[in-house]
Amino acid sequence: MGSWLRRTACAFLMLGLLLPGVSARAQDTIKVAFIVSSIASVRTTAATLGGQVDGVEHEWSLHDYLISDGHDPEGNVIQLREYQGD
Repeated sequence: MGSWLRRTACAFLMLGLLLPGVSARAQDTIKVAFIVSSIASVRTTAATLGGQVDGVEHEWSLHDYLISDGHDPEGNVIQLREYQGD
């Protein structure tokens, strides 16, 4: 995976600051999905930048991808997909 996509995903997570009392907006009509090389690494980065990626217990697989949801600092729901194929 290119560094551009990693930077884009990190920039998306850095948008704004999570305000007290703001929760993830799971019912929004748009969910941006990012293909990442490592969900675990993005989980760590997101936490340091004010976002959150759901824990390992909430990950699931579909086709050749490991998938996890999360949210940016403003509460916008995102999805991460890590390619697990050959």
